[in-house]
Amino acid sequence: MRRALVLVILLVVLVVGAAGVARSSVFGLHTLVVTGPGGPFVTEQSLGVTRNTSLLLVSDRDLATRAVAADPWAASAQVRAVLPHELEIQLTGRTAVALVRDGAIVWSVDATGMVLPATAKERLSLPYLSGVPSPTASLVADTAPALLAAAGVAAALPASVRGQVSEVHALSGGQAFELILMDGRPVELGAPTALAAKLRLLPLLLARYPWPEYAGTGFDLRNPRRPSLYSVGR
Repeated sequence: MRRALVLVILLVVLVVGAAGVARSSVFGLHTLVVTGPGGPFVTEQSLGVTRNTSLLLVSDRDLATRAVAADPWAASAQVRAVLPHELEIQLTGRTAVALVRDGAIVWSVDATGMVLPATAKERLSLPYLSGVPSPTASLVADTAPALLAAAGVAAALPASVRGQVSEVHALSGGQAFELILMDGRPVELGAPTALAAKLRLLPLLLARYPWPEYAGTGFDLRNPRRPSLYSVGR
């Protein structure tokens, strides 16, 4: 009986001691390392931590959620505590699907309309969204229906033809669409009904009807079951 009591007392002492160490500055935050698109926005304040926060008591999931909320350019975040004193956060940026112009400035946007800095590679590989409102500034989500509709088309483009599409036009506020290929050929998509089926036809048609043999013609994909060529200006 006495031995059991001693064991219980020792266990209580260990638990209380461990809890004290966890809350103490032994594992307190000294260094915050943030990498990713909008790293400067992810600060100790936005994460809700201080130099007195013990790394043994932080929740990786909660910190990741706060990091993404603080950085509008981030799609996700990974958090790792490097004991005893360092916290590392790796931000993964949103995926740009198209380009938009704001005067002389070129921005990229993701499928949600979030305005992002455009890289040199994106300027050469992503289509422009035209016929839609321009973004007013960075760190703004442009939720204009026409822009979101056109961004949805850009995001759905098959990877094999994405680099061959110069522009995505949203017509009638996103009720119909037209693509302009890099060689100038138009592609009439019509209404968004069966949009995925229409876009899947593009690689096949481009392989079947290469430029310039069909100069002056475009593709009409309004009926995905019967894609056809048509003369520009018809």
